[in-house]
Amino acid sequence: MIDTSQFSESLGRASPVLQNAITDKSWNRSLRGSRSPLGAVQSRKLLGAKFSEDLPGVPQGDYVIFGFASVFENQDNIIETVTAKKDADGIWRVAGYFIR
Repeated sequence: MIDTSQFSESLGRASPVLQNAITDKSWNRSLRGSRSPLGAVQSRKLLGAKFSEDLPGVPQGDYVIFGFASVFENQDNIIETVTAKKDADGIWRVAGYFIR
């Protein structure tokens, strides 16, 4: 959803961990400022995934941190990090997204 600039919708489908950590307005502002200028995704390669039960600043639980090497329309050599959390209902949802 972030790839298609559906920022509010992406937060609405995210883990409560992410929803409780940031307002919709701040999420949109952050992604518009960091992600939109990059343009469309040209390619994305999974670099790895790491399981963790204890991450700083969030409740304990089942998490997987995915690293991606991404190329965008306006910039290459971007690293995206997506953290997923297994929520109480057993569904894995996005709990974090970072780009550098």
